Amino acid sequence: MGEPMASATASIPARESCGLRLRYACAWLLFFLAYRLFGLRRGTIRQNLRRSFPDTSDAGRERIRNDFVTRQAEIMAEFDYARVMGAEKLRGRVQLLDPAGLRAAPVKLVLLGGHQCNFEWMLLRISLELGSGLIAIYKPMGNARVERYFLSIRSKFGARMLSSKAIRQEIGAIRDARALGLVADQVPRTSPERHWTTFLHQDTAFFKGPERMARLLRAPIVYVSMRRCGRGRYVIELEPLTAIGEKPAAGVPTERYARVLERDVDNVIEAEFDGLLQQTGARPGDLVLVVAAAPAVVAQALSNLRLEMGRRLGLLADNVFAFCWVTDFPLLEFSAEEARWTAVHHPFTAALDEDWPRLELSLLHISEPTRPY
Repeated sequence: MGEPMASATASIPARESCGLRLRYACAWLLFFLAYRLFGLRRGTIRQNLRRSFPDTSDAGRERIRNDFVTRQAEIMAEFDYARVMGAEKLRGRVQLLDPAGLRAAPVKLVLLGGHQCNFEWMLLRISLELGSGLIAIYKPMGNARVERYFLSIRSKFGARMLSSKAIRQEIGAIRDARALGLVADQVPRTSPERHWTTFLHQDTAFFKGPERMARLLRAPIVYVSMRRCGRGRYVIELEPLTAIGEKPAAGVPTERYARVLERDVDNVIEAEFDGLLQQTGARPGDLVLVVAAAPAVVAQALSNLRLEMGRRLGLLADNVFAFCWVTDFPLLEFSAEEARWTAVHHPFTAALDEDWPRLELSLLHISEPTRPY
């Protein structure tokens, strides 16, 4: 049956290596060009977010979209970094938890994950424990060279990669494996057997293949949950969907999978709000008001909000004047409407001392700059 899985106890590294930081920068640039400049899948992402989170504001969905693009860039960088990352460093970056004690169970396992967090590192981390005892099912890619690149990394720690088109021919090998791993949250466009349910407010079809494989292998189904606890740092937890020896009715395991997958998606959104509360130090009963826009718009909106709250709470006295001295006030700003630089406040705002030599005297039509003080 192979060696039992062991949970990782190594500490998570506090600093990223130079190679990973460089990959983050390159991946972010590529995704910026693809999503922001060329608009790759921009409409599809926004449509899916509107359907999945109908009660979320447009600004909230835009924040989720931006986070999604950023995380996709991080996953790309981290996946390529796996080419040079050793086993101990991976154990330190991805902690594996097994609260149900599945690592000691003398049975085969069907491991079921989702496309959440860094699912590529999820496979690598589990294959560290199972090695060649793990068979991972993958969907063939259209480009042979790209597929070889992905498979070379995914099989780095011994996992055997099996194409979804070759499952029938490899049933014998699957029966002999310690565990079978699948990521089954994709749309079964051609599969005749589907399980329909409501997922993120939408009618959604799920593959029934994992539960059929579990019945064939007489194995419990284990959900592999993954959460992000920092850039390049994750925690994996094994959660049983079916008990050892359980014989659930058809469709029950797939429905359980849909529910825990939806739960994890909701938890990610809640974690974002928890992070906001931690950053602001808000407590029960506090009001947190957020403005998301261009810096100039945010500054103006928050200024008006501050004044309005001051008036409503009686913090502003009409008969008191408190003078202040503003330093480093910006002289110019770029007007997108006029496509030129304009004065921010008025054209008589003084320049900084260090900027005076940069002024072109020919444009001022004076022989020497006269300081306005």
